[in-house]
Amino acid sequence: AGPEPSVTAAAALVGGGAAPPHAVRARAFVEETGCVVLLLASSLNEPVLATVAFGRGARGIYDGETERAEALVPFELALPRRRVPVRRGVLAEYLPALGVQVFQLNGTSACAAAEPRPGALEGPNLLHNPSFEQS
Repeated sequence: AGPEPSVTAAAALVGGGAAPPHAVRARAFVEETGCVVLLLASSLNEPVLATVAFGRGARGIYDGETERAEALVPFELALPRRRVPVRRGVLAEYLPALGVQVFQLNGTSACAAAEPRPGALEGPNLLHNPSFEQS
């Protein structure tokens, strides 16, 4: 799976001003498949803009070949799943008071690959509801 990517986190108060250094914590894990899971948690009782920076060399996220990636937000109910851009290893996300967020990044896998739209046609069917063909 490879070594865990190094990440650093910083926060800014949504109402303006700097947040204390311990306001947001981040940790990245590499699964056996190569998928990178990023955990982000705020310890402040007010909303913050959290910024996470992956260290150079994070495979598939910020290395010599990759400068742009997308982080998938797996635990939100909306479809299609929300994606957060990662540019030059930096991801920015608003967190609510005492909020926690989980992200999946491809790393060396395809776990955060684009999914087909809900209701997208599959195979040779020309109808959005092909259930009449199943018996």
